[in-house]
Amino acid sequence: MLYMALGLLYIGIAGVSFYLLREAFSFKLSMMCIALVWISDSGAFFTGKLIGGPKLAEKISPNKTWAGFVGAVLFPGILAMIFVSFYIVPENKDAFDFFVVYGFCFLVGALMGVI
Repeated sequence: MLYMALGLLYIGIAGVSFYLLREAFSFKLSMMCIALVWISDSGAFFTGKLIGGPKLAEKISPNKTWAGFVGAVLFPGILAMIFVSFYIVPENKDAFDFFVVYGFCFLVGALMGVI
């Protein structure tokens, strides 16, 4: 019963958090946050399975690899840049602005993958 109550509390907090995120920001940005988490998990799984390699922390989680970690960081960064290219266009097309905007978005996406 305790685990069920804690599970319901966890689901409730997640639902309220998503609602508050949706109220504070746009629907697109809320969906983007969910997509970044999803692509991070998927990227980690598939790159870890395809590439394999040395284990990240075998005692904590025996199937996690460094390749999976790189996939978990790289894929959300790329998805964030794709999102920006479709929904946010810089006012002027200077090369500096391009690198700043896309670089920042890649870093935000990669940080989501790390977290």
